[in-house]
Amino acid sequence: MMEHGEIKMPRKQMARLMGRVFIQKSEVNLLSSVLDTPEFFWRAPDALQALYGTVGEYLELEDRAHLVNNRTVLIQSMLNMWSDHANHHHVARLDRIIIILIVVEVAIAFAQIVGFFNY
Repeated sequence: MMEHGEIKMPRKQMARLMGRVFIQKSEVNLLSSVLDTPEFFWRAPDALQALYGTVGEYLELEDRAHLVNNRTVLIQSMLNMWSDHANHHHVARLDRIIIILIVVEVAIAFAQIVGFFNY
């Protein structure tokens, strides 16, 4: 978009891409139960609970989930911008068609008026 000023992507492909980003975002948010302590560890000895917490901190699960969530928000906002641009382009095209049709209608009406006075 930066180089050409337009997006050369069909609407259907853009909608699919937006759907994939939405699915990825929902999977991160819905499957983020990884961040919660499973019920097994609530019944387990304190040493296992501490080990689970330590492994979670070592893997930085919460930070990674937030990072992926932030990236999907960024991608989603970029896709929304593309979609708005495509919609604007489509509306501008429809406006031009309407203007052309109005000009044709005025020309026909003018021709009819001229023909009426010449007849």
